Amino acid sequence: MAWVLDTLLGKAAEAMHMAQLAWNAAIEAGDLGEQGWAQLYLNATRSAVGDPPADEAVDEPLRLFEKCGNLLGLHVARTMRAVHWHGKGRFGIAAASSTDVFGTSVGTEIVVLPVDDNNLAYLLLRSARNLVALGDLDEALRQSEEALELFAVHGAVMGRARAFQACGVVLQAQGEHEKARIKLSNALELFEQTSNAGVRCARWRSSPCRRRR
Repeated sequence: MAWVLDTLLGKAAEAMHMAQLAWNAAIEAGDLGEQGWAQLYLNATRSAVGDPPADEAVDEPLRLFEKCGNLLGLHVARTMRAVHWHGKGRFGIAAASSTDVFGTSVGTEIVVLPVDDNNLAYLLLRSARNLVALGDLDEALRQSEEALELFAVHGAVMGRARAFQACGVVLQAQGEHEKARIKLSNALELFEQTSNAGVRCARWRSSPCRRRR
């Protein structure tokens, strides 16, 4: 319910209240997994109202999910941790957190977390953003292209648009302006099919790649 109120209806204050009720109920029941989810929702709604959670609060769901062995919870918590650190400009920590998202250690084995191709593609794009900030453009491009392939397989228009844009941004940073222009043009065509076209197109038209035409 907290996720619905925050993400779908934009009612962050009500979402905060519901998440707090969920946290209280999980504490009373002694359910570590539900405590982890409730803390995730609390963190997300705090961010939505402009009051980002403390670093310790971001790490708390990880501790809870690790303790109860909830791999799906770990996947979501690690993803949100990477987003948290990227938002604070701590790109090295964010990149490490993004790497953690792709798998986790259980005993002596590395277990791939339960995530579908679409979510994996978005994880790759988030990771690529951190790599661009760190200057690792080759790996950022590789991950962006891998995300594009995954989105293409499943016909995800918005995902493909974002992946084309990510590839274009990296190529532009590498000085490959003509290749970047092609990728950004592909992104533009797809964004025009979505409700996000206005802002994306305006940003693209003001880019150096656009001006070089």
